[in-house]
Parts: sequence; structure tokens; C-alpha cells
Amino acid sequence: MGQHESLEVSAAGNAIVKALVFIELLKRETEFELHQTSSVKSIQVEEKLDKKIEGLEDTKKQRTVTLMNFSLSKAEPKEKGLGYQEPVTKEEKEAHKKSREDFEKDKKERKAKKGEQRPARKGKKGDKKGGAGGRKPRRFNDDLSDDEKPNKNNPQRTH
Repeated sequence: MGQHESLEVSAAGNAIVKALVFIELLKRETEFELHQTSSVKSIQVEEKLDKKIEGLEDTKKQRTVTLMNFSLSKAEPKEKGLGYQEPVTKEEKEAHKKSREDFEKDKKERKAKKGEQRPARKGKKGDKKGGAGGRKPRRFNDDLSDDEKPNKNNPQRTH
């Protein structure tokens, strides 16, 4: 916005949140005092759904879509109506800068600590990751010797 006086941003539906984040970051991270004016409206959109089976008629579906328009300006608007926000104060910008620096510092410390963590465990099957190597294979009655087969009186194994 160095050589420009204003910026217009429009968003619809799920993109509104991303536009809001962008605008708030822009207001806090630039040296300019930006005045924000926002407006909201909704429109009806008609979608034509293609027929999937021959002989059926095309279907039309109406849905409502929310639209938001944002205007950031270096100059204070003549009319401060509904949707106007004053520029972010210097104190708010400094607090944002400090929290961002703290976040980056913590991020670097976490990354450095990650290298100090214990090495990855090795399972009992060589250098593969994992625990004890999985479940032991099932043994069915045909695979058992006579003394390992369940007793008719006691269905549990007798070992």
C-alpha cells in the first residue's frame, strides 16, 4: 500500500474467515494507520444439477451465500457508518509484534529440543519401529498336542 491509498478485499462463504485474518494481519504488521470499513450482504445462488439418469429432468437448487466486502484506507472516511473500525493503536501493534516474536522464539526452542529427545525405540524385530512385533499367531485345536487340547469338563486349556 506504499503508493496506493486504499485496498478492497471481497470474500464469500468459507473464505470470509481467511479474508478477516489477512486484513487483521495487514492492519497490525504495516506501518500505516489503516481505517477499515466492512459490509455484509447475502445473495441467492441457483445451481443447476445435471441429471444422472436419462429421462429425468434437470434439477435446480437455490442456496444463500454470504458476501463480505472490506475496505482499508489510509485516509479517514467521510462517513463513519456501521462497519467502520478505527486504525490499530501503536500499543496494539507493539503487543502483536512482541507476541509474534515470542511465538517464533518458542518455535525455535521446540525445534531445538526435538533433536534432544530420546532416540526412536526399536522393536524386537531388528531396526523396524514398533513394539513387540505384533500379536502371536493363533493356535487352533488341530495344531495342539493332546495334552494342550481343551478338556471336555474344563473348556480352558490345561497347561
